[in-house]
Amino acid sequence: MNCEQAMQRVLMLDNGQQIPPALEKHLAACPACRLEARLLGVVVSSLSAGTRSASSDAISERVMQAIMAEPRWLEEDVDNSASQQFPHRLFAWVVAGVVIFSSMFLVQYSDSFRWLRDSMGVMLQVWLSVALALMLVFFIGAFVASHLSKPTYASRPR
Repeated sequence: MNCEQAMQRVLMLDNGQQIPPALEKHLAACPACRLEARLLGVVVSSLSAGTRSASSDAISERVMQAIMAEPRWLEEDVDNSASQQFPHRLFAWVVAGVVIFSSMFLVQYSDSFRWLRDSMGVMLQVWLSVALALMLVFFIGAFVASHLSKPTYASRPR
């Protein structure tokens, strides 16, 4: 029996199972396998002797108690800071929307676009208008989705 076969048999042994004579003979003759088998035995015995962790119900209960113990005034500060920043964020949204909307109409009058339209045809204008309209639709959707009122922890029924 070689070392690889011996280690495979050591790994297949159940806890407390008697070692077969052929494996015992190899372990007596091979110091490397003997050391590896002892280390595996130590690991298995330490794992089986280790303390069990608390049940998941107990952990969940402790987590919920910690959450409930958090001070609620933190939420008020978060809400106040968000409301103070709202005019600046709204202004940025409006400016971006105006840029997208105006580009739908103004890009048609640029010299570069006229050159492209002359070389590629009128369908370029249609496809550009469709692409910019889709950008505007996605932009409005993102604006609405980001400004929906979100339920807070404090507003949940108790």
